Amino acid sequence: MPKYLVKFVEEQYMPNFQNLNNYSIRLGSFLDYKITEDLKRQDGSEGQRGLQLTIKKPCSKLDEFITKGDLQMPQYTKNELNEKGNFIPEVNIMDHEHLENFNTWLFSCSIVDNIEDIEKIKDKFNADNYYFISDIDKFINIIQHSLSKDLQNYPYNESGKPRIQYPKGNNVYLDGYKNTVTYNSDSKYMNFTCNTLTEYLESKNTRTINMQLWFNKGIKFIDEKEFRFIIYPSANRGEGKLYNIDEMSCLLNVDLNDCISKTPVDIDK
Repeated sequence: MPKYLVKFVEEQYMPNFQNLNNYSIRLGSFLDYKITEDLKRQDGSEGQRGLQLTIKKPCSKLDEFITKGDLQMPQYTKNELNEKGNFIPEVNIMDHEHLENFNTWLFSCSIVDNIEDIEKIKDKFNADNYYFISDIDKFINIIQHSLSKDLQNYPYNESGKPRIQYPKGNNVYLDGYKNTVTYNSDSKYMNFTCNTLTEYLESKNTRTINMQLWFNKGIKFIDEKEFRFIIYPSANRGEGKLYNIDEMSCLLNVDLNDCISKTPVDIDK
């Protein structure tokens, strides 16, 4: 079955297909979606669905987080352990990082397998104009490269604060995900069990959890048929600490030759 990636835009942002060398593309952010004035698209919990961790055993990292106040702990019975060193009962904590205001860049479009669906979706976005993304990998690579250059040239926002919040002297890398959004009416909290907090923080589970959080939206948005590209700053590529961004959106000048089309292009071919 064919698949088409469609980007709906206002008339002023419709590409000039006679000259795609210097097209201005807008990246939004989680925060952008949270407080947008477009009530149809506003999602107050965008990017953060909340994560409840079940911790089996104590560790120094857990004590450190409690001391710093980085975890919400509705149940914590540190002094109750069984002969195996497990908490009695198991400790339930809320992962503060996922619950609070993590913000990063994203670019959204729609994925359809029937061209006729475009007419229905464009009413949702109040946009009569749209184009097709014909080469996903080239499209996102160009955007990521342009964002990297933009951050080097303009590292501060309009308030004079760093656009990326990271420790002075540290390296920053841009990484990203791309995927289809899933929609459900379940609780906004995910549940995850691990032996210790250290094990959780040092494992690849955090990456898996981020994927589920970032590509999961409420059922009321299902008509959007969203496919999204997420770009985030981190301490190293692939894994490591994520850094917050301090901006709602940004405009990038990009060369979109051979990545977008005026006519439908099946991305599965």
